[in-house]
Amino acid sequence: VGGREAFQAGCRQFLKEPCIGGVLTGGAGSSMAGKAARERRLTINVCKLIPLSDVLVYLLCQRVIQPGHLQSLLYIDARKLPRDPPRMNLRDLRYLVAVAEERHFGRAAEACFVSQPTLSTQLKKLEETLGVTLIERTNRQVMLTNAGEQIVAQAQKVLFEVHTLNAMAEQHTDPLGGDFKLGIIPTLAPYLLPRILGPVAQSLPSLKLQLTEAQTGPLTNMLKRGEIDAVLLALPLNEENLFEFHLFDEPFLFAIPLDHAKAKRKYVTGRDLDGEEVLLLEDGHCLRDQALDVCRSHRASENANFRATSIETLRQMVSAGVGTTLIPKLAVPSEAMQKQANVRYLPFQGDVPHRKVGLCWRTSATRTALLNELANTLAAALTKP
Repeated sequence: VGGREAFQAGCRQFLKEPCIGGVLTGGAGSSMAGKAARERRLTINVCKLIPLSDVLVYLLCQRVIQPGHLQSLLYIDARKLPRDPPRMNLRDLRYLVAVAEERHFGRAAEACFVSQPTLSTQLKKLEETLGVTLIERTNRQVMLTNAGEQIVAQAQKVLFEVHTLNAMAEQHTDPLGGDFKLGIIPTLAPYLLPRILGPVAQSLPSLKLQLTEAQTGPLTNMLKRGEIDAVLLALPLNEENLFEFHLFDEPFLFAIPLDHAKAKRKYVTGRDLDGEEVLLLEDGHCLRDQALDVCRSHRASENANFRATSIETLRQMVSAGVGTTLIPKLAVPSEAMQKQANVRYLPFQGDVPHRKVGLCWRTSATRTALLNELANTLAAALTKP
């Protein structure tokens, strides 16, 4: 066929990408050398299944082959061609990491804002793509296999680096603008956000806040993975590689029913908590841990018959006369609303129990100018009377 090198050179000029297309068989009079000459067969790789006849016309016109050299022509059924394997994506890696953290498909799906069947289906596809089982599925619990543990660790690194790339690009495009993902704990969100959103919009007009409300543990994990840029929560967090910016101290008030024995007082002290059964939030809320520390230091005890999911639930239980509780100052309503809710909020005198509220971000964050500007804006807005 004019030599193997000449044949391959002609094919390369015509075809840009390699994939299987058909088989060209050399005739008895061909002058192919080596193994190709003995087998009298050469393979043409055709991009996107270009008709083999088109290739032959081109090769004939270029005099790479002669009409007498063609003996037979074989086409390959496209349905039998090997298909490209499915590819993983960042979304599926996020699903896998969420399952690893929650150890529960339902909670992981909720954290990823998808349905559980969608999450399960995508994770099965990811396992097929990688060719290994990542998750042991049982009726009672979800466990990672050894391969799953290793791949989750690598997936967390990948997601973090992707977030870093996006942050670096945004920093160069608009140092004080762009998308910014802010996490906030539930015991702060409904009371703090109305006070800070306006000042932030005024100080950083090109910043697009994306808010995520969750408990301290999940938010901290999201921050470490690079899924969010900063978190508003109670300090101290005491986590490596996370910077803590103290914003303000928020005192606790003693919330009691109007018919409580101490309801007519103007204030209370830590000693007044002695013997009280205090209603607290459920596990996972940092406010629970802080209130529990106050109770232990003043000989109060937890009301073990009930654990609330929110401050509002605590308020309603106090109004119903179930018990007393500690409420952060931002969550205290006006005096008129206090009377309507049948709850009295008494400030502490002397050693006032409180919580520290701050903004946390990664020490490796690239948008430091924006983070510092945001922190200073929040501090200014929250220290106003």
